[in-house]
Amino acid sequence: MMTRAITLALILVGIMDVAGLGTVSAFDPAALEELQARKQCPSCELSAADLHGARLDGADLNGTSLDVADLSGATLTGARMQKAHLIATNLSGADLRRADLTGAHAIAARLDGADLSGANLRGATLTGAQLDKAWLDNTIWVDGHLCAHSSVGACR
Repeated sequence: MMTRAITLALILVGIMDVAGLGTVSAFDPAALEELQARKQCPSCELSAADLHGARLDGADLNGTSLDVADLSGATLTGARMQKAHLIATNLSGADLRRADLTGAHAIAARLDGADLSGANLRGATLTGAQLDKAWLDNTIWVDGHLCAHSSVGACR
């Protein structure tokens, strides 16, 4: 099922490229350096970047393109990721506690095992996102309601 969702996301990305609605290209090395040095890189191009296990607490990634990037095991506590592009991004096992993902596009993203406790997902697109074993305790869900204490894998 997940392979199908990723395939559909990659097709969507290709359609967006052909239609001129956005592109998925290799990340900009200067943008990656800025992110690592200052923990900020708003509206940067970081698609396909390897950020596995990165420590990005409080990072400013508003509007940043992280499509098909590897952020598995990354620490993004309190990160600002409003309107970030996370199409087919691997956030498996990431720490996203209190992260602001308002309006983010996480289509076919892997969020399994991620800690999203207290995160803000209001207005985010999670079509095909994998949320198995994701902690959603006190998360603000896409529709604006608060997930119940001890919600795991689904907002209750």
